[in-house]
Amino acid sequence: MSRLFKKKRKLEVEGKDASEWDAKIVALAEKEKIRVPISQYDYYVNIKKGGWRQARPQLAAERDEAARLRAQPKTLDKLDMKSLYDLRDRARAEGKSYAAVQAQIEVKAAERGFARAPDTLSGWYNRRNDRTPLADEAPKHNKWTGMTKLFRAREAALKEHKDTEEIDDEIGAIAAQRGVPFPRSARHFNALIFRKRKAEKQAKEEAGRHAAPQESPERPARGSDSSPNTVLDHPPVQGV
Repeated sequence: MSRLFKKKRKLEVEGKDASEWDAKIVALAEKEKIRVPISQYDYYVNIKKGGWRQARPQLAAERDEAARLRAQPKTLDKLDMKSLYDLRDRARAEGKSYAAVQAQIEVKAAERGFARAPDTLSGWYNRRNDRTPLADEAPKHNKWTGMTKLFRAREAALKEHKDTEEIDDEIGAIAAQRGVPFPRSARHFNALIFRKRKAEKQAKEEAGRHAAPQESPERPARGSDSSPNTVLDHPPVQGV
């Protein structure tokens, strides 16, 4: 059928009579006991309903297997954290047991360095940066440190004449982790980080320049007039 429609289309583009190929299309449709298709797409998609894929058994089998796997329900250990929290919240709202889901949430939280899993999904997202990085994780220089939040809490504690020792310890720990002194404010902390990175970049560039081989200047050839201080062995010859 594909060849018949291609021949018909070619004759129509050339402005020639394509009735012979129309008759062949009708004959093939009657042979297959289907209605006469109006196009190749109509034949393979609307009439045959996947006949193009059926002509390729291996591809059809692979797609059927993929569809079967997608239809199978995933086990809890294969679900991501968002799916687990959604599943737990639905079970909790419907009054069903969610102990198995909560246990899997705790397992995944422990794998990511949490002592216990946050109660909500938003809490999970907010606290991921506070956990201990895994051994195979590269350090993230652009992650949020929470320094602004800490200084706001410190200012609020000072206004209420409360002790800020615990907050100061957290600020000092973050500053020490980043390799900068104790900051006066969140803005000062960001400035210290910027200066530190700038100094590290300049030191790296300077080390690269020193490591590059330096080319020695070429000495001028003996007797050349390239130098203005060249002394002639003989006085210049006067014009004859």
